[in-house]
Amino acid sequence: MTEQESEQQQEPQRNDECFFITPIKEEDSAPRRIAEAIVEICLNPILEGRGIRARAAHQTDRPDQITPHVMRDVVNARVVVADLTRHNPNVMYELGVRHSFGGPFILIAESGTSLPFDVNDSLVHFYRDDPKGLLELRDSLRPAMVRCIDQPESVESPVLQAIETASARERLSRVSSEEKPLALALSRIEDGLAALRSRVEEIAPAQRKSHPGTRTRDPDPIVPDDDPFSSRAYEVSRVFETGETVDELVGRVERIAHRAMLAAATFSTVSRHGDYVKLVCFSLDTDHAADHRLAMAAAQLVSELEGVGLRVEPWKD
Repeated sequence: MTEQESEQQQEPQRNDECFFITPIKEEDSAPRRIAEAIVEICLNPILEGRGIRARAAHQTDRPDQITPHVMRDVVNARVVVADLTRHNPNVMYELGVRHSFGGPFILIAESGTSLPFDVNDSLVHFYRDDPKGLLELRDSLRPAMVRCIDQPESVESPVLQAIETASARERLSRVSSEEKPLALALSRIEDGLAALRSRVEEIAPAQRKSHPGTRTRDPDPIVPDDDPFSSRAYEVSRVFETGETVDELVGRVERIAHRAMLAAATFSTVSRHGDYVKLVCFSLDTDHAADHRLAMAAAQLVSELEGVGLRVEPWKD
């Protein structure tokens, strides 16, 4: 059996369901009523006409044990939506199972929910538990659901990403003796870039400078100003209101940008400007090769931010 055939056999067979991971509570309890309202008011209207129906675990007529069926639904559903409200252990476990097998997923939570560390970088759609709040949630979920159905490969599992990274490191550890000097050099370059990034962040507060496009009410993050090609500035905002504060959005953009730009030997700063989030991508070098590298890295970062439901536009006065 070839490696490709093995991977095809291991790929779950997706069904035409959107499975809603939510606590299974007593009939007519408040949590169950909310869960059923989300299914009927938010999820199924979005899925109408696509041949997919949403349901929660308790919305089934299967007479036998529910746990095996839930596990199959979590793995095989076309899309999974998980409600992180109140950090229910079963919800967290089932979400972990989905991450382990891959497949598109969407996270939601009631406004005011503090996010666990493991999902802190993920896009979470916050909602208010009232009729208007559920309608707002439906509008917020629509583009995410379309993306999950039409571009399922674009929604990456953090577990599978970690496994892929570990696999790459294991392959690196098995390189031949002739290749080891190159591997060691690359490792040292990565360490050096991380140290340089830390040094830039240390000196930035003391060396903040004005920059074209700055909103006068707030200080601007440090960027090189001696070369017109050395930086790119963007305004980042949410496509739909999710309940996330501006400060929370700043933190999320900062984490994503840090990983993306460091990998390309370039840098970024993220700051709050009133109700706006400003992202500046820059390079410490001023040659055209560095500018090209910066342009490619910035374009990739913009694409990644737009992929998690954010709007990215050039910064303007």
